[in-house]
Amino acid sequence: GLNEIITALGHENREIDIFKIDVEGAEFKSLTPLLTSGAWRKKPPIRQVLIEVHVLGINKQKVVDLNKELLSAFLNNGYVLFHKEPNIQHAGGNCVEFAFLQLDLPTPPDKPT
Repeated sequence: GLNEIITALGHENREIDIFKIDVEGAEFKSLTPLLTSGAWRKKPPIRQVLIEVHVLGINKQKVVDLNKELLSAFLNNGYVLFHKEPNIQHAGGNCVEFAFLQLDLPTPPDKPT
């Protein structure tokens, strides 16, 4: 899981500037519960999250509902959506790229403002 990845990369107690997530269709099953459980807030601070959401094989209303849940979960964790675009080159155009920015993280003393 995420804890193991953070540990393996030596990112405990460090701020993560950009976290790219591409889990090939498991976004809703993995991220929404992680964000809504409160576990996300226990991770090192993450400034930007880039995620590719796959919607192949899901009916349109279910896609809308799942995206609302995921977007709400990010918003409830202090993120704002700052970019989105369809990925028309892969998966038959059934992917969307989202980019979120955490606005309430303090600027570390070693980084310019």
